[in-house]
Amino acid sequence: MPKTGITQQEIYDAANRMVDQGVEISARRLREALGGGSMTTILKYLQAWRSERAHGSAPREMPDAVHEAALSALHEVWRTANRQTRQSIEEIRTAAAQRADGLERDLGDALATAQELEGQLADSIAATDAANARTAALERDLAAKDAEVRVLREQLEAAAEEGRERLARVTIERVSELLKQPRSGGESK
Repeated sequence: MPKTGITQQEIYDAANRMVDQGVEISARRLREALGGGSMTTILKYLQAWRSERAHGSAPREMPDAVHEAALSALHEVWRTANRQTRQSIEEIRTAAAQRADGLERDLGDALATAQELEGQLADSIAATDAANARTAALERDLAAKDAEVRVLREQLEAAAEEGRERLARVTIERVSELLKQPRSGGESK
């Protein structure tokens, strides 16, 4: 005896089961799967089911086996991604540590060079200061020598002037004495 009073939900559930089993859906097959029912009702709800499915408005539940398989696959994808991410992070950490070691060595070399240059600069400053002090002392000595040379030049000029004056006096005195002496020797005038 044919079944009566089939609901929309029963038709939707039967159609979804058929899709999950890979069976082609038709009104006749639905009626057989449901054990009877009005073809008009089945066709009406089958058309609504197809329309909702085409527009995506009637979400179907995923079969448990598919759900479990998808969940298992997602877990495996997550584990693989997590493992690869940890491996990448470790590689990045290792590379960063190596780079940091290299930078520390470079910094140590740079600091040693800077200290060496600071020492050389301090030596150069000390040498420059010593040279400046020597130059200042030499300039003072030169100024003193210049003053001494001026004094000596003035004394020399004064002595030379005095010598010229004495020579002139002596010459005049000598000439005067010579002129005062009688002439000897028979010269006639």
